[in-house]
Amino acid sequence: MFPYDFRFIPKTPGGDRDPLNVLVLMDKPAFTGCLVHTRLIGVMAAKQSERQNDAQ
Repeated sequence: MFPYDFRFIPKTPGGDRDPLNVLVLMDKPAFTGCLVHTRLIGVMAAKQSERQNDAQ
Protein backbone atom coordinates (compact mmCIF):
# COMPACT_ATOMS: atom_id res chain seq x y z
CA MET A 1 0.00 0.00 0.00
CA PHE A 2 1.28 3.44 -0.96
CA PRO A 3 0.42 6.72 0.80
CA TYR A 4 -0.24 8.41 -2.57
CA ASP A 5 -1.63 7.32 -5.89
CA PHE A 6 0.77 6.72 -8.77
CA ARG A 7 0.46 6.02 -12.47
CA PHE A 8 2.72 5.28 -15.42
CA ILE A 9 4.20 7.40 -18.21
CA PRO A 10 3.06 6.10 -21.63
CA LYS A 11 5.73 5.16 -24.21
CA THR A 12 8.56 4.96 -21.64
CA PRO A 13 9.58 1.29 -21.56
CA GLY A 14 11.90 0.33 -18.74
CA GLY A 15 14.23 -2.65 -18.56
CA ASP A 16 11.27 -5.03 -18.13
CA ARG A 17 9.43 -3.40 -21.07
CA ASP A 18 6.77 -1.98 -18.72
CA PRO A 19 6.20 1.80 -18.71
CA LEU A 20 7.97 3.81 -16.02
CA ASN A 21 5.93 4.69 -12.94
CA VAL A 22 5.45 8.23 -11.66
CA LEU A 23 4.33 9.64 -8.33
CA VAL A 24 2.99 13.21 -8.43
CA LEU A 25 2.62 15.04 -5.12
CA MET A 26 -0.06 17.74 -5.32
CA ASP A 27 -1.96 20.01 -2.94
CA LYS A 28 -5.26 19.52 -4.75
CA PRO A 29 -6.90 16.43 -6.25
CA ALA A 30 -6.97 15.77 -9.99
CA PHE A 31 -9.31 13.72 -12.11
CA THR A 32 -8.59 10.75 -14.37
CA GLY A 33 -7.36 11.80 -17.79
CA CYS A 34 -6.33 15.35 -16.92
CA LEU A 35 -2.96 16.76 -18.02
CA VAL A 36 -0.73 17.84 -15.13
CA HIS A 37 2.42 19.88 -15.80
CA THR A 38 5.19 18.60 -13.53
CA ARG A 39 8.93 18.79 -12.99
CA LEU A 40 11.28 16.03 -11.94
CA ILE A 41 12.68 16.35 -8.42
CA GLY A 42 14.12 12.87 -7.92
CA VAL A 43 14.54 9.35 -9.22
CA MET A 44 14.42 6.05 -7.38
CA ALA A 45 15.67 2.82 -8.92
CA ALA A 46 14.26 -0.43 -7.54
CA LYS A 47 14.30 -4.08 -8.47
CA GLN A 48 11.13 -6.12 -8.05
CA SER A 49 11.57 -9.60 -6.64
CA GLU A 50 9.48 -12.31 -5.02
CA ARG A 51 9.86 -13.09 -1.34
CA GLN A 52 10.98 -16.56 -0.43
CA ASN A 53 9.29 -18.36 2.44
CA ASP A 54 11.94 -19.10 5.11
CA ALA A 55 9.89 -22.04 6.48
CA GLN A 56 10.68 -24.25 3.46
